[in-house]
Order: sequence, then C-alpha cells, then structure tokens
Amino acid sequence: MYCLSKHPRCQERACEEARRVLPTLDTNTKFDEDALPYCKAIAMEALRIHVPIIFTTRESAKDITLDTDDEGGMVTIPKDTRFILNPTMIHLDERNFDRAKEFLPERWNAQADTISAANPQSFFAFSDGARNCIGRRLAMMESTIFIAVLFRDMCVDLAEEGYELEKERRFVILVPKALSIAFWKRDD
Repeated sequence: MYCLSKHPRCQERACEEARRVLPTLDTNTKFDEDALPYCKAIAMEALRIHVPIIFTTRESAKDITLDTDDEGGMVTIPKDTRFILNPTMIHLDERNFDRAKEFLPERWNAQADTISAANPQSFFAFSDGARNCIGRRLAMMESTIFIAVLFRDMCVDLAEEGYELEKERRFVILVPKALSIAFWKRDD
C-alpha cells in the first residue's frame, strides 16, 4: 500500500485492469489471477523493494565459482559452505534490476518497453530452490486479487505529507513501524 500511495499512476492502471477483468463483484465472481498481470506485477515489485525477510541461509551443494565484477576477479565457494543471502541487496543491485531503487511494476511484464524486463532468477522474496516458501503461490494469488479488488473501487494516499516508511526488525523479518496511509472511494 505504501508503494501505491506514492505512485498514483500505478493505482490508475490497477483500477483499469481490475474493472476490465472484474466488472462486478459479488459472491459469484470468479477470480483469475492470470488475467490480472499488472496487479500481480505490483505485488512482485512491492516485495522486491520491501522484502520482508532480512536474510536466508544456504549450503553449497558443489563448488561455485563467482565473478566478483572486480577486474575479472573470481572467487570459489567450496562445496558444503554455509552462507547467508541478503535478498534486499540482491533486489536493489543495478546489476540485477535496472533502476533498482525505483518502483516500476512494468519490469515484471515480458513486453516492458520503458525498462528491461525483470529476471525472475534475481527475485528472492520467497527464497528459491528446494527450501523456498511453500506458501508462495497462495501469497501471490491472494496479493494479486486483493490489489485488484481494493483498487477497483478505492484510492490510497499518504495520510501525512512527506511521510517516509520506517521499518523495524522483528527476529528475522522487517515490518513497518507505522503505516500512515488513507483510503477513499473512487468517484467514478
């Protein structure tokens, strides 16, 4: 919600998509998240910028040689080495995402024309591999549908001018200290 409160154009595009796909909302409404690619892209982009987990650990199954991007330097991580991955550092690195610090849901659209399409292999909000989040599919489906249903008829804005999101650590996750936003019903 914080990202959308700062980007009204994204709210408008989500509204247009939601109204096209969900012309009415009632108990018989069928939800097809695949028909809501922009709403899903909003959820992906918000998770990319504001990853809830601080780190994840892995153990190398084989020797891994990495380019340090330092004048051709290479480093080898031996098999069975335990290491820590910081998803935020990966997500906000310009080598992985163009204009990495900007909220641009369009990057998740394969036909993106204003920015390079995102590489899903650089997205670690749910971790990856054999130990990834078992609830990833459900979380993305719920988030996509929530965004569509909410922004179909509502708008969001910052409740305090100049408000900047602050997060605090709670064990291994980051949560907002407060979220100063306001919702209102669309006029149209």
